[in-house]
Amino acid sequence: MEVAILFRGPLRPSAGAVANRIEKFLQSISPMGLSVSTFLATWKSDQGQDLTELLNAVKIDNLLAFKSLSDEEIVELSQVKTLKGGVAAQNVFRQYYLSKLALDVIAANPRYKYVIHTRTDIDLDLGRYLETWFEPDLYCTVHLHHFINDQFAIAPTRIMQAAWNYGSLSELTRLMEQAAIPEDILQLMIDNAGIKPVRRELLYITLDPNRK
Repeated sequence: MEVAILFRGPLRPSAGAVANRIEKFLQSISPMGLSVSTFLATWKSDQGQDLTELLNAVKIDNLLAFKSLSDEEIVELSQVKTLKGGVAAQNVFRQYYLSKLALDVIAANPRYKYVIHTRTDIDLDLGRYLETWFEPDLYCTVHLHHFINDQFAIAPTRIMQAAWNYGSLSELTRLMEQAAIPEDILQLMIDNAGIKPVRRELLYITLDPNRK
């Protein structure tokens, strides 16, 4: 079974930390014997010495480096400065914009049956629960309590793409206008797509405290 693993986001807190995180995660899923292709989706502003360091330290099969957008460009595109809950909208826009771009690239290749979608600043281990995350027709994630987790998920490729597909930039703007927190946008897209997410167990998941 061929699986695409998407690591998306800036190289934070450092290229070395991201490389170690990717290598550790790949080792943790190796017992399942998956045929995997790794994708790194980041911004062109992260190229240069840091990106070279990362690519020399860990094998990345597919580098997706997109043009970075300034805060001013994002406000001009979306006309949204903050979500209803007060969260600044710029990084929220970047998160969903980058995810959709990358998932559209992955979904264009029919050989990938599943997508593992995670971030560059997360440490996690699925451990003995690994195989339970690969469910046909289900979007599996970390938690659904109060809000859906937007940091890690595994799903068949068509479901993962649909879950993160806001459509047009004007539709993303509409979703941002409705959202109180960033995760609300993912929940709205999943609801619109008729996808029912399910929670799965894992050993641990932590955000790098030095990620900013």
